Amino acid sequence: MTSVQSEFSPAALLQRYLPDAMPETLNTLAKRFSKKSYAKDSAVLRQNEVWQDVWLIESGSLRLSFLRPDGQEFNKNFYGADALLAPLTPEMRAKPSLFGVHCMSKSQIWHCPYVQWIEILNQQSPQLWTKLQSELLQKLVSHKLQREHDLLTLNARQRYEVFNERFPEIANDIPLKHLASY
Repeated sequence: MTSVQSEFSPAALLQRYLPDAMPETLNTLAKRFSKKSYAKDSAVLRQNEVWQDVWLIESGSLRLSFLRPDGQEFNKNFYGADALLAPLTPEMRAKPSLFGVHCMSKSQIWHCPYVQWIEILNQQSPQLWTKLQSELLQKLVSHKLQREHDLLTLNARQRYEVFNERFPEIANDIPLKHLASY
């Protein structure tokens, strides 16, 4: 028996993130996304570049990290397939990024310019973006609170085990050196 891998559909993934969007809005948005392939360790966004796109991860995994002037990196977050990432605040879209984004494995990422993204969503309703933005920010804050809790209450081995339990889909893509600084 052979398994058939379904083809990735930006519109289908967008439907999951924007359940209130009309089909026409989703189709118009999906057409604005272009697919880019990245090798392992490639930069999707370098620290100090301005983040201008919304991303859908088809496959692979991303690492967000801070780079100090002395060259030492500290990991901020990790994302895997089916994630939507966007610059959530006006400051994130206008100023140089405080962090970089790199591929932890070979990755397929769909890009849509933020200007087009917001224009299309606003044609249906400004509330589409406001609602999604709020959900993404809530998820981010909850994740950061859990991470802070883990850093303060668990030892390194426990944090590693908990990370593997919470994120099994990307845990194998992340070298231990990156988990150690997370």
